[in-house]
Amino acid sequence: MKKLHISWFALIAADNDTCGRCSRNYIHLLNAIEKLKTILRPKGILPVLTTHSISEREFHSNRIHEHQLLIQNQTIEDWLPDASDSLTISMRCQEKDCQRNCQHKRSYEAISESLVIEACIRAADALKDEVLKA
Repeated sequence: MKKLHISWFALIAADNDTCGRCSRNYIHLLNAIEKLKTILRPKGILPVLTTHSISEREFHSNRIHEHQLLIQNQTIEDWLPDASDSLTISMRCQEKDCQRNCQHKRSYEAISESLVIEACIRAADALKDEVLKA
């Protein structure tokens, strides 16, 4: 089975805690992965999630991967051209900007399962096309 690689980067504080939004994002992501296993199985594709913890020090020195979701090494926004980043505040992230996704003029406080599923299906279709061309 071909693997669809999904990477989740999230701030994990010294006390092994994270903000509420990141916790919700992670739960939504886990739920989406379970649904994707069923959706992608007939295509011969298995979604594989890798999580990456970012310390508060890394978070403040390098904001590139903070709370980021990558699918086949591309952001969810790359797979969903009409999705965009918006900024909001999280107390856990020490008054720093957290990611919020907007799509179809609707804002999501957390990355919704439906956005993850849609992006992963697009990535899986691209992955399947690569396999067929090879």
